[in-house]
Amino acid sequence: GIDGVWIRNNNSGNTAYGAALHINSGTTGSSHILFGDYNDADIGKISYHNDGNKMQFVTNESVAMTILSDQKVGIGTSGPDVPLHVSTDITTSSFTGASADWQAKFTNTRADEDNGGGSYIGLNTARTGENMGIVWDSKNDSDAKFVLWDFNNNSSPGARIAINNTGKVGI
Repeated sequence: GIDGVWIRNNNSGNTAYGAALHINSGTTGSSHILFGDYNDADIGKISYHNDGNKMQFVTNESVAMTILSDQKVGIGTSGPDVPLHVSTDITTSSFTGASADWQAKFTNTRADEDNGGGSYIGLNTARTGENMGIVWDSKNDSDAKFVLWDFNNNSSPGARIAINNTGKVGI
């Protein structure tokens, strides 16, 4: 047999019934599911913090991912301030050309004309004045364009290069 804790729906005649595990804490407390071994009982965990209404995933005793109540997700940061906030210490030597396999997908679910209908990726560094953005602006099919934005001067950010849907480049 298999040792462990089982949560089971004993009403086998009705498949609509589910099974649940409830872990409750006080309104400002936290609930945890711990993972570990004999030497380190909580090296990994899933936590829900009621005081901030956020869920955190911990690996090797460090917060790896945080999900806030407004659906912002942080990987490598416990305080995401955009829908997907990834923070890591990548160096330029990490990119090795064809052998690097970096993939990401960003979808703007508000594809109405007033909201731009495009997607935005912010490229920031820890150094002041080194912030760029890549935008796919597709308000309509005739105006679709790829734009590289410069946010180095927050008082006058602007498009630095644009490529429209016919391949014309504007600088």
